[in-house]
Amino acid sequence: MISANKMENAIWNAISQTITRPQILIPHILHLAKNIARSRETLENKKDKIIELYTEGAITKEQLTRKMQEYNQKIEEKLRETKANLSQIIHRPFLIKDILNFCKIASERSKP
Repeated sequence: MISANKMENAIWNAISQTITRPQILIPHILHLAKNIARSRETLENKKDKIIELYTEGAITKEQLTRKMQEYNQKIEEKLRETKANLSQIIHRPFLIKDILNFCKIASERSKP
């Protein structure tokens, strides 16, 4: 069994290494934005598949309508989420500079 002190030190070291290195934080933020876009694309692809199923006669018009409404609603949610995230980035032109400053301060304060 691992002692609480060893576990605490291991966790603090991992957090410290992450928050003091902007090269870890910045790509993570960009990756989150890309995931939102990919999620929306996935929903668009699902809509295309539903239309295919309808044209092949595999589903009814009611099923098509219900699924299209469902996917359109999810796409709208993703679009709002994406716009909100982009808005935050656009309104924070110094976001990367802020992250760099945060990492610098965290690094200085984490030194014994």
